[in-house]
Order: sequence, then structure tokens, then C-alpha cells
Amino acid sequence: MKSDEQKIYEQLLDELSIDDALGEFSDVPVSEDVFINDDTLNRIREKTFRKLNLNQEHSYDSACNETKRLNKKWKINKWKIGVAVAVLTLFVSVVYSPQLRAQIMQLIHFVPGIGTVSVENEQGDYYVLSDHVNYVGEDGEIELKGMLVTPEKSQIVVFGTTPKTFSFTIENEYGEKYNFENIAMSSTQESWKGTFQNEGVVVVTNKMKLIYDDDVIFFNLNKSEGVSSFEELGATMKSSEIKLTAIKEQDDFRNRITLVPNHASNIHIESYGLKKNQLIQSPYFTNEKGEKMNINIEQDLLSGGNQFSYNKIVKESDVYLNVPELLVRKTLSKPVDLKVQIPNENSALVGGKIEIDDAVVEIKEIERLDEKTIKLNVSVDGTSSVSDKLVYFFPSNFKSVNYTLDKNKGTMESMILEVAENKNEITLKIDEVYSILKGPWVMELK
Repeated sequence: MKSDEQKIYEQLLDELSIDDALGEFSDVPVSEDVFINDDTLNRIREKTFRKLNLNQEHSYDSACNETKRLNKKWKINKWKIGVAVAVLTLFVSVVYSPQLRAQIMQLIHFVPGIGTVSVENEQGDYYVLSDHVNYVGEDGEIELKGMLVTPEKSQIVVFGTTPKTFSFTIENEYGEKYNFENIAMSSTQESWKGTFQNEGVVVVTNKMKLIYDDDVIFFNLNKSEGVSSFEELGATMKSSEIKLTAIKEQDDFRNRITLVPNHASNIHIESYGLKKNQLIQSPYFTNEKGEKMNINIEQDLLSGGNQFSYNKIVKESDVYLNVPELLVRKTLSKPVDLKVQIPNENSALVGGKIEIDDAVVEIKEIERLDEKTIKLNVSVDGTSSVSDKLVYFFPSNFKSVNYTLDKNKGTMESMILEVAENKNEITLKIDEVYSILKGPWVMELK
């Protein structure tokens, strides 16, 4: 004799239609930007079973098998019914609920002087250097531009006009010392900028100090809460499949802008147009009427190309930053092999056409310049997209490559390669291309 409770469960299962259940969520937008990995799914699954007070010794796969047999086998207990509901709830929640998806997104920390750091399943506290720290000593100037302390490792970015150094010591109020070793360095004749890292746990106290030879520089770190989206960091706009965020920082006299991109993993931004004589247009400012403003942009030469500063203006509101174009390097999902017949000495061959990243590249002529050098004269006709213009490409299997650009079209005109002697044919392996993505990205600075 079945209990009343079991009869109710069986009746609910008879009336349960997965198609109808999922139809209730058909109007819920699904985020395309969030990827849920296996570890995240396992945590959600365990949490779901725990909240339903279910026995977790049964596997997820066995639970799925139970749901398939429910309509055939009615000698069923409360645990099996609960598992079926749990599996359905888990599927609907993970795939269709934007609230839950937002909770498992990575937290984004903005680190002044360094950039953004995305953290998934954050454990422990993150600390950042909120303001630059300047110190002038006998040998020159030292500026702490940025610092990030995580539960696993820490980094600090230092600018200097002193003789280069390749390590620093950081000390907290307890007298505990941490050695930071250089992992990246760039320099000009007058100055240098280095990134230094410590692999381990750094205990943060109210006052910290950096020890450089006989000089001691005091600084403070603040806890970083992190945000769930780039829009919370600054004005953000999406164009050509790239989100661009302009993060504004201020001191007494100047504003500094850090441009932070968010895009697919196969894209790397080579230039924002901040350097002069680039292939792309430079950023500029406009007012609320779209009129250009006379504001001079000064790039931070050692910033990696995504930071610039400008003098404060009388009216800081209704100012818009315009980024017209981006130069990007794209890794192709399907690499292209281009076979080239090498002519005899002092002769030339006419090549053919090939499609690279939706652009038609014509090999107009192949010249042998000497025994070890050939020249490919090419013409790039562009892509079918008005916002994506292929500019040039390099074969990854050749170390020495020189190229020239067509002054009128702004695309590759020729490529000079070094080849082995007595070669009659070579294959160019093309897995990366350089393209200009057209915006504009227009962001109101507040």
C-alpha cells in the first residue's frame, strides 16, 4: 500500500514536463560571455544537493539515470524523487538563470598603475596601492605606480630615474620582510619601469615600506572589493566585438585614463593609437555636441600603450573620449598554409590568390633577390566587414621577415623572406594576422 506522500510525488512526476518547465524560462536572456567550467558546476551541484538534504554518496550520473527510469518504475522512494527535482533545478538554474550566472562570474579588480585582474572563486583578501607614491633621493626619483597583493603572490610596479635595480624588499609593521624579484623591465635613456613579484603570502599591515639601498619609502595598501563587470569600473562601450572601458583617475592637477579591453581570447590589442605616426587614428575628446575639444593627450611611454594623461579642465562633465580605431593581432582559428614556388635567380613568378581571415590576398609577383632572399609582392583587398581591415601578416615559421605597406591602401605591399639555398618551394604558415578594427568607441568621462 502506497503512502499518501508517495502518491503525491508520483502525481507530480506524471504532470511534470521538462519542455514546459524550460519554456517558463524562454524569455530569460542567456549570457554569452560566461563560461562555466567543471569545477564551478561541481560546486553548484554539491550546494544544490546539500540544500535539499540529499545523500551525496549517489553520483550525478546515477541521478540522471534515475530520472530516465522514473516513468517505468514506480517503486520509488523520496530520495529518488528529490534527485530528479535536484537535477532539473540544477540544469535550469545554471543554463537559464542570469542571477546565478552573475554570481559565478569572475570578480574584476582594478589595480591603479597595473591594470585589471580577473579572479574566479576568490579566496582571501586582495589589496591594492590606491595612490602613486613619489620619493626623491640622492640618486634620483622612485615612484611606486601600482601594487597588488593576493593570497598567492604579489606584484609591484616601480618607475625610477635612479640606476636600475632588479629586486626590492617590502617590510610590514611586524618586521616581516619579503623579497620582490624583477620579472619585466622597460627603459629609456632617462628612466626605467619594472615589474617585481613575490611568490608567496605577504601579510599586509596598516603601514608598509619599500627598502631600496639606504632609502625607505612608506606606503599604504587598501583592500579591494572587486566588481562583477567592467561597467562598474568606468564608462564602457562595445563595438566590433570588443568592449572598451575608460577608467579615470585624478590627482590635484591631472587626469589619467586607463583603457581596459574585454574581448575574445584570440585577440590581442597592439595599439590604441596613442603613439604618433601609427597606422590608426589617435583618440580625441569631444563635448556633448560632438565637437572636438583642444585637450592634449600625453601617453605614459612605459605603460604598455593603454594609459595617458591630460590636464584638468574647467568643466569636467560632458566630456567624451573617442577611440576611433584599434590595431589588433588575431590568432586564426584555422591557420593558413601558403605554398610558394621560388623562381630561379633574377627571375620572377606570378602567384595566385588566397583567403586569409575573410580577406583576399593576391600574390602578384615572387622575386628571387639573391640565393637566400625572396620578395613577395602582394595586394590585400580587405574583408567583407567594413569594421575589420586586414593590414599585414607574418608567417610563424620564418624568423626574419621584413614588409612594406601600400601608402594609399594602408595594407601590406611586399614581404621579404630569407630562405635556404637551393629551395624551389616553401610553405608559409600563417596563424596570426594584424587588423584594424573600426569603432568608434565613445565613452563619457565622469
